[in-house]
Amino acid sequence: MAEEKLSFSCFQCRSRKLKCNRTKPCARCAKSGETCTYPDRRKKPEILASRPKVKDLELRLKELEQKLSNANSSSSSDSAPVQPPSPPDSDALLQTGRYERLPPQDLMDELVDIYFARIHCELPMLHQARYRSSLRNPPARQPPMCLQYAIWALAAAMTPEYKHLGEVYYRRSRNYVEADEMRANGQEFVSVAHAQCWAILARYEVQDMCFSRTAMSCSRAVRLSQILGLDKLDFRTASPHTALPPARDWCELEERRRTFWVVFNADRSTSATTEWPLLIDWKRIQTRLPASDEAFQAGFEEPTMTLREGLRAQARSSSPFANRLMAVHLFQQCTELNSDNPQSGDFDPTEEAMFWKRFTDLDNSLILALNQMPQRLYCPPNIGHDAVVVNVLLQVATICLHRVGRARARDNALLSSIASRVLSAAHIIFNVLSSVTSLDLLFNNPFLSFASFMAASVLLEDFVTTQNPESDERLTVLIDSMVAIGMHNHYTASLVVQLAMTLHASGTDRSALAKVAPLMEKLNMDAPLLAQENSETGSILFCPFEQVKDPPEVNYVQATGLERQYRHAVEAGWHSSAAPEPEPHVPEIQMPWTTGQGFGVSQ
Repeated sequence: MAEEKLSFSCFQCRSRKLKCNRTKPCARCAKSGETCTYPDRRKKPEILASRPKVKDLELRLKELEQKLSNANSSSSSDSAPVQPPSPPDSDALLQTGRYERLPPQDLMDELVDIYFARIHCELPMLHQARYRSSLRNPPARQPPMCLQYAIWALAAAMTPEYKHLGEVYYRRSRNYVEADEMRANGQEFVSVAHAQCWAILARYEVQDMCFSRTAMSCSRAVRLSQILGLDKLDFRTASPHTALPPARDWCELEERRRTFWVVFNADRSTSATTEWPLLIDWKRIQTRLPASDEAFQAGFEEPTMTLREGLRAQARSSSPFANRLMAVHLFQQCTELNSDNPQSGDFDPTEEAMFWKRFTDLDNSLILALNQMPQRLYCPPNIGHDAVVVNVLLQVATICLHRVGRARARDNALLSSIASRVLSAAHIIFNVLSSVTSLDLLFNNPFLSFASFMAASVLLEDFVTTQNPESDERLTVLIDSMVAIGMHNHYTASLVVQLAMTLHASGTDRSALAKVAPLMEKLNMDAPLLAQENSETGSILFCPFEQVKDPPEVNYVQATGLERQYRHAVEAGWHSSAAPEPEPHVPEIQMPWTTGQGFGVSQ
């Protein structure tokens, strides 16, 4: 009769990891003469404390115990004020900084994809492969939560289906970055990632038209980059006060350079559009201009030059991002000339001579920058992000410079030359923008909206003066295009509403307000008026902080910003001696071009 087999292997065979025939004694133990013993029941699996779910439960239990302890201590004393529950004091939570549930993984991945697809070209400071790889690290080794939320916020704000998440993620990012600043003595706050975070937050605030908040975020990014020594990365001798260890490789060094130059670009843009002083002195910069994005992402070291060398007619060999930096620097220098205007009635021959010398130097620099532009930045035929922005920046700088010169010119020949240069720049801006087929570029970059506004203003002046039909045609196309874009972009909407007010008040086009009527319903009428012109100096204040004031004879108690200007324009039309034309029915706004056709007019 066959022996009955047991359900388990014996201890001896299991320890040796050998097959047991499960008899008593088994064949192997009988052959070796060892005692053959069997377990009497199956061993229960051991729950390890290191499992992630168990650790999460332990952290939550500790948090609840802490809250219960605080509640008991507050209720035991009548005089003691009730303290709010403190966040969990677990070391793991303090290291990761995660005090709430993260967005779904699919959403986080999609927002990162959107950032690198649509926004990275404007803020090219993150190494895409390394950043994505760092997200797979343990929480304590991932990028700071403030940077992650800033990226998600800006990507969400640029995407219609996720726009409602932008403000939520933006506020979370600010909470995290401010908490990092207050932790310990602030050492954790001094990092390249936090400088990148403030630069991205400043860009989000520009999109949200919060100009004072933008300036403060930009200031934090500037000071952080200076504390880190990002403005002296290529100093001949290492600075003893640097807060960063040496870069591990060229890619890390280039990312530090790019972070500084993105902050530099933000500083120049903020100063140029608000007339507030600069925070970075370009003559003291000892960091080379960035290499091409292709070399940066691929990790191939590429020689670069300094900003001073690039401004000395060597820009032809610079990267597109470097050319954009030189263009925004010249744009800021041209707008800074506005502040050199003397007070009304004052005339100093010495100051006048200095002004025209500076005017001539800047004009020559703009011409040199256009002539020395690399072939891949000529627009058209190139219509990439950097090509469009560089060309438009230089032409808007030309308009701003010559409008200031026109306000101080006394010679008719000079006035005629200035008018020709300004009109030529406006036509070039129109041609460049009409060649753009990427709607993302038009929707997302506020500066292109300003460029459209400046070109339209010049074309309007030319039409009023000369009745040039070409200027009238292009002005109409620009306004119709800005109305269509303004349906998705508050910047463009605000600017085209102001253009419509000017057309209506001047009697040039009494139907202009009807065109922007759909925008008025969506627009925040408390927003400040953008692109305000000083008629005496010719200067343009792109992003004002102050609201427009009512004239003494008019008082709209609850109206501010655009609403006041709108009512003034309507009243000016009512009081005009000319009979107003009947306003036509406003059809549904359609894009005035199809993909690949630009603005749809011949150039």
